[in-house]
Amino acid sequence: MELRQLAALVSVAREGSFTRAADQLSLTQSAVTRQIAALEVETHSRLFDRLGRSIVLTSAGQLLLKYAQEMLRLDSEALHAREDVRSGAGGKLAVGSSSTAAAYLLPPLLQQYRRERPGVDLSVLTGPSTRVAEMTSNNEVDVGLLMDEPTASGLKSIKDAEYTIALIVYADHPLIRAAEQRKALELDEFADLPLILMQSGASLRRSVDQLLGQSRQGQNISMELDNVEAIKKMIEAHLGVSLLPIMAVKDEISAGALVALPINSPKPSKPSIVIVHREDKYVSGAMHAFIDLIRKRLPDAVD
Repeated sequence: MELRQLAALVSVAREGSFTRAADQLSLTQSAVTRQIAALEVETHSRLFDRLGRSIVLTSAGQLLLKYAQEMLRLDSEALHAREDVRSGAGGKLAVGSSSTAAAYLLPPLLQQYRRERPGVDLSVLTGPSTRVAEMTSNNEVDVGLLMDEPTASGLKSIKDAEYTIALIVYADHPLIRAAEQRKALELDEFADLPLILMQSGASLRRSVDQLLGQSRQGQNISMELDNVEAIKKMIEAHLGVSLLPIMAVKDEISAGALVALPINSPKPSKPSIVIVHREDKYVSGAMHAFIDLIRKRLPDAVD
């Protein structure tokens, strides 16, 4: 049973004429007649009665007509769905993101994506960058957003935006006056201060260790926490200072609760936010639209 045969059945039933159905389908009358005959052979039933010049459905034809209409509707719907997936207007998209990127960068970007692609079924999974890279490699998510380069193999990575790490202090910290007198603080100026850092293994911690270079061995690390929000609260409570991306403290800086001080490192570097997906991954329209949005908007959201 072929869709073109079902289309012929629906057309003849609607038009009440093989000739008009043929015109409507852009076929010859004999072609329509053959398609109906093939259906009758396959269903072992007469589908139309010829009553003089009138053509009417038999009871078997009426029963098959309901299924034919539904099958043609589903076929049309499937065609539209495939086109939606291809164009990015529909389909599914699973995004993996580091916790830092998810908290401080993604919300406005996802808001815009949902506004532009309301038909896409969007889901987000978060975790450390290493876990997000693993999820992407295992095809648990379609695309990942990391705070540094992935170590997993088989991933295509796109460096999208660099971000700045600064010394974050509470609003009345003595170092603020010292920083106002020069462009950047030297590492030894806060070597004795209690540092509150992300726990070892986190991508942000690796970036901080790289920034500190050999001097990190002499730093006074008083706390290691697993999320940036907790670190900020500890700083506000005057329990220490930290090295954090400026993008993560914009609200607190605007509110006057925290201050970001530039530092001078012997190994100056700006870590990158990286978009990753499997090298062999088919880039659907929805996925392409997401990557394109991130690449266009993310640089403006950082720093």
